Amino acid sequence: MLLSTLLMIAGCAEELPVGNTGLDESGMIPLNIEGRINQTATKATAEGFVNKDAVGLFAVNYTEGNTVAGTLLSEGNQADNVKYIFDETNFKWNPVRAVYYKDINTHADLYLYYPYQASISDVNAAGFEVKKDQSAAATASELSGYEASDFLWGKGEDITPSQTAVAIRLSHKLAAVQVALAEGTGFEDGEFESLEKSVILTGTTRKATIDYATGNVTAVGNPQLDGIVMCPQGDGSWRAIAIPQTVAASTQLFAITVNGVSYKFSQTSAVTYQSGKQTDFTITVSKKSPSGEYEFALNDVQINDWTEDKNTHGGEARQYFVVNVTEPGTLGKTIKAMGKNPDKIRNLKVVGNVRDDDFYFMRDSMAILEAVNMKESVIAAPKEQTAIVSVFTSSNEYKYLCKALGEPDNVSYSTAYWYDTGNNIPQYAS
Repeated sequence: MLLSTLLMIAGCAEELPVGNTGLDESGMIPLNIEGRINQTATKATAEGFVNKDAVGLFAVNYTEGNTVAGTLLSEGNQADNVKYIFDETNFKWNPVRAVYYKDINTHADLYLYYPYQASISDVNAAGFEVKKDQSAAATASELSGYEASDFLWGKGEDITPSQTAVAIRLSHKLAAVQVALAEGTGFEDGEFESLEKSVILTGTTRKATIDYATGNVTAVGNPQLDGIVMCPQGDGSWRAIAIPQTVAASTQLFAITVNGVSYKFSQTSAVTYQSGKQTDFTITVSKKSPSGEYEFALNDVQINDWTEDKNTHGGEARQYFVVNVTEPGTLGKTIKAMGKNPDKIRNLKVVGNVRDDDFYFMRDSMAILEAVNMKESVIAAPKEQTAIVSVFTSSNEYKYLCKALGEPDNVSYSTAYWYDTGNNIPQYAS
């Protein structure tokens, strides 16, 4: 299914209502965005952009009484590559600087794209490169390797300044490649699933130029020998974003590693990775006897509409790392039992039961956490705390306990209490 992003921009072909011009204090009409993803997805829970996602906007004015569309320039437009950042809490797109229509009458074409690029030197032939390692996780300051490789583009034409929203659909302009490794013959029960596997996309160039006036992407140069490390999807498949291009017949398509041994995979016919489409490969892996070597056979190749991504804004798995907390107070323990480093989780979805100490864990032990989805969670009552030690703050016992527990002893109150929160309270020997 084709991923389309619906961005609401203040303005459409409609007269301003009498008595409500839409002008702000400066006497101009702000160019505001309200954004959400509008798509048919395989996951009903896919909800759209996440906190701090950013898009770029160009606005180009009409001339000759709104009869002639302007030409998108690298600079000097009504709006030049203005960055809008998504505030998920308030479901609002905020520009990094104020942006306005020229006046109440002048129409404009609006060009939007994702993800935002800080520098675009030539809007008709801007350099672009998909990431080599698309399995790299997101950090507090950078998108994941997969998401940073995406490019979505859309245009709203002949927009009249107005408070009324106009829908601009952003569509994928690059190509998706997905590889599923299916279990063949020769494996013991559970053996294939337990094997470590990885896939590198080869035979393509990572470089291209983008025309922001049309959204067209043109491949540049020869394929890089080190290819693209594909992103594991957690369901036995791997995915990458590639520049649209044709790979010649008999050219190596993938380097597939199974159980530490790398295999080259190619096919006899040419493969074309199409803009906005997804090429799905299903490759069957069998184990030969008695050598134990692996044999690969192409089972199926299909060109489909681009399905929502598990590693970007269209898919629940990218938006949120999902944790089912069955016992309140065990969020951290549950995450670690799943083999996940809490400091690497950017977007968290919690289902089940949580309480106050789970929130403290999010605050204190999840370094890059930006968004939390708790729509399917229940907040339990705080853990009952029972004072098991109470001492006068002027006593030697108090100073001993503070030192033993690493707590300050310069307090102004007369009595201190320690509660049963799972810590071991040392015994003071008088």
